[in-house]
Amino acid sequence: RPLSDTDDRKVFVGGLSFSTNEAEVNKMFSDVAPVERVTMLMDQETKTFKGVGFVTMQSKDGADKVLALNGKKVQGRALRVNMAN
Repeated sequence: RPLSDTDDRKVFVGGLSFSTNEAEVNKMFSDVAPVERVTMLMDQETKTFKGVGFVTMQSKDGADKVLALNGKKVQGRALRVNMAN
């Protein structure tokens, strides 16, 4: 697939609590670097949050910086943060 202009700025986030909301994810990541967009994946049938999503940072440098959140404990769960592909 062709690379989009956000590919080097988008990170995958897993291990989030199912009760986490978009504002909390935005704050967690924007405390490290400026965020462009948060996308939270929802279960199609139940409309509940799956605990995973994507965060697009405003810069490649910001995406590199937020990788440091990988393994951080949030609400008793270890985050998985890596470059989206």
